[in-house]
Amino acid sequence: MWVGGLRRVLDREEGMYTKWGFVAYRVCYGHSEEEWKLFLGRFQKDVKNWGEGVANVEEVREKMEIRWVDGREYGIAEGDVEGARKHFAMNEDRERGEPQGLLAPGFLAADRSSIDSYIHELRMPGQTLVDEADLGPFILVGEKRFDGRSRRALAGFDGTVRVLGSTLIDDVWPTLWWTGITVDTLWDLAVLHPSRVYVGLLVQSQIEGWTRFRNIRDAVLKKAHEWQRNGKLSSRPSGV
Repeated sequence: MWVGGLRRVLDREEGMYTKWGFVAYRVCYGHSEEEWKLFLGRFQKDVKNWGEGVANVEEVREKMEIRWVDGREYGIAEGDVEGARKHFAMNEDRERGEPQGLLAPGFLAADRSSIDSYIHELRMPGQTLVDEADLGPFILVGEKRFDGRSRRALAGFDGTVRVLGSTLIDDVWPTLWWTGITVDTLWDLAVLHPSRVYVGLLVQSQIEGWTRFRNIRDAVLKKAHEWQRNGKLSSRPSGV
């Protein structure tokens, strides 16, 4: 179990690592402070909900930290995930070998879509193709370095992937740190989700439900576009 391995590393390094977790960047600044605090509260609650039933997990859990960086303080522009990536890579390299937290080889980014996913909870009552748990709020996880010429980049991978917040600590962190799997591999699974969100390992019934949902959604959108193009569907409310 990765928790035992992490505990041994923390104990063995004799104080080298006092914390473990992620560095997270705020890269969206349009929300009010009340909305930002609401996001933070719900996000922290989400990521602390892990380790249920795992022996001796308390001493590891209390050392877990999400270290937030406000991008405005370092000149990172609105929505500039690439700027966050450069800052993360530069500072991780500079601090290597010094007493610090044991960080995952990837960073978090709170962009507009991820903040909104926590503020405005998504619900799709009446449908049975996508489990409600797979529609939970998400956060961006970015690669430390991104090669825009890779095969996955040509297929649409931009160096980040949306991950379900509830999977961040007991799935994504050990996947990146313990197994050596990279962010682009998580993206391979995320693209199967209707909203391109990594939710963990999948079973066939999930994939089949998501595929049917996407097919229905795409057919409805295509028909709506056809109606609008043919003048059968107004793009403005009546009377405007």
